[in-house]
Amino acid sequence: MEGKKGLIVIIILLLLISLGLGGYIAYDKIMTKPKEETLTKIDDVNIDLTAFYQISETLMKFDKAFNDPRTNYFAYIYKQKKLEAKDFDLGAAVYASIRSDFKESNLLLYVPESIAKNSFTKIFGDNLKYQTATLNSGEYLKTAYDGNLVSYAYIEPVDSNVYPSEYMAINTKTILKDNKVIVTRKIVFVEYIIQPGTNIASNIILYKDETKQNKIGDIALKNGKVSPKEIVSKYGSKLATFNYTFKQNESLDYSFSSIEKTQ
Repeated sequence: MEGKKGLIVIIILLLLISLGLGGYIAYDKIMTKPKEETLTKIDDVNIDLTAFYQISETLMKFDKAFNDPRTNYFAYIYKQKKLEAKDFDLGAAVYASIRSDFKESNLLLYVPESIAKNSFTKIFGDNLKYQTATLNSGEYLKTAYDGNLVSYAYIEPVDSNVYPSEYMAINTKTILKDNKVIVTRKIVFVEYIIQPGTNIASNIILYKDETKQNKIGDIALKNGKVSPKEIVSKYGSKLATFNYTFKQNESLDYSFSSIEKTQ
């Protein structure tokens, strides 16, 4: 009888030890599980997903601000051989920070300065210091700073023109080098040709720049849509080329550093 009791005690002890080790192993696996990498691949280059979103948002804001010929800031970033963040016109920088927040309306609307400053800092980081700016966007948007409301006021008229002439920026290459991401883009001025009696574009004419003195070629549209890949495939060597450089700052964000024309 005593032998059976001893055997039972040993079995219970072994069971407890087994459960304890199992719990430790499971806990150890959870605690030592490697952190999943949030990477995305662009042009065979692995880029942190957060950096990808930051850079993509900045490029989108620049396109919205500087590719539209209806404002005084049109083509601002394309007029120099190289433009560094520290040399950016303050008004143009603030305008780029808020332009994508504008909504079409014939009424006076506002973007709070706090939103403008936050967006500005995300784009430029420590490369350019935010200050309240006097904007010179022109008559189309009538943008101005309102000190009483601590906001930027604007009016963006409802525009029925679906196909305005504009600059088009096409990403062609991405390079990750040290603490920098360099995005190469082809820049071309596009004019849409509308089919008679319709509001549908049938083809586009490509020009070297907004003066339209140097025609590059034309492309037929499919369902009114442009194929950037076709543009680069047919005329890539004739298009202006710019490198946008983003540098990682102390907060590990990627801030705009410079834009340089290479072709």
